[in-house]
Amino acid sequence: IDLGKIYEEDYSLLDFHIGYGISNSFFELGYFDSSKESKNLGSITINGIALSATTNTSFDGWRLGYGYNYKVNDKFTLTPSINYYEVDIKANAVITVTSGSNTFAATADLGGSDHMMDAGLAAKYQVSDNANIGLAYLTTIDPLQDTDRISQVQISGAYQF
Repeated sequence: IDLGKIYEEDYSLLDFHIGYGISNSFFELGYFDSSKESKNLGSITINGIALSATTNTSFDGWRLGYGYNYKVNDKFTLTPSINYYEVDIKANAVITVTSGSNTFAATADLGGSDHMMDAGLAAKYQVSDNANIGLAYLTTIDPLQDTDRISQVQISGAYQF
């Protein structure tokens, strides 16, 4: 089954984390929360009876990460990293049948919990003494059950006052 045909494939994600650095290495503990996304699976009308189906999905959880900052020069840093995630998935499917002014809706909860691991590489450029910009790409090395791959692209900017 191609789950991308049943559930939305793109989500926005907020990741709140704290970290601790030892020399060039760092550890992070974070909480993440996604946007809630819906996917209309379609509808059909036969003899005045309309049938439609929709799925809704969101997820949240925590992660533990490790990375190493490799300073290429005074302005440029490369950071390989690895993360372990515990994920709580909230998903449901809604089937609605409408005939005239009568509506019947059935909902099935399809969520659960799972874990995954990802690894990636980030690049950071020091714009000034107080500011930097960065770009990162991460992809799963141990994906969630029933998924092929989860990829993240991160864009960051920081300024120290």
